[in-house]
Amino acid sequence: VGSAYMIFMNSPYTVAAKTGTAQIGEGRTNNAVFICYAPYENPEVAVAVAVEHGSAGASIASIARDILDYYFAFRDSTMALESDGVLLK
Repeated sequence: VGSAYMIFMNSPYTVAAKTGTAQIGEGRTNNAVFICYAPYENPEVAVAVAVEHGSAGASIASIARDILDYYFAFRDSTMALESDGVLLK
C-alpha cells in the first residue's frame, strides 16, 4: 500500500500513482509532486500535480483526486461540452 492509498481507497475507479518530494534544503518546506492515471486497467486520463513548498507528494494527492472525481463525474453524465477546456474551469 502506497502513501496516498487512503485518498483513493473509496473511489469508484482504480488509480496508478507515484508520489514525489523534491527536497530544497534544510529549514525549507519541500516541493511536492504527484502523478497518476486512471482507471488502472484501461487508462483514460493522466494527472500531474506539482506544488511549490507543498511538503510531500502524498500531501497533495487530494488535488488529483478532486480532478479525477470531476473527470469521471463529467464523463458519466449526459451533459454536453460547452467549449474546449471546460474541465479546467
